[in-house]
Amino acid sequence: MALTLEEANCIAQGAIAKAVALGININVAVCDSGGRLLAFQRMDRAMWAGIYGSQGKAIASAS
Repeated sequence: MALTLEEANCIAQGAIAKAVALGININVAVCDSGGRLLAFQRMDRAMWAGIYGSQGKAIASAS
């Protein structure tokens, strides 16, 4: 069963909620099982270079 956009956004929001609780700023990327980006969110004051790292980690996790 494929991951939907709604589910991907829910996952990203959950990660952001946890980051807020921890007091950190993050970039969140969610990919489908083929490593294709479905959702991306960057919190205010999150490192811009983390954009690429978060996408790479999401792709690696999908494989």
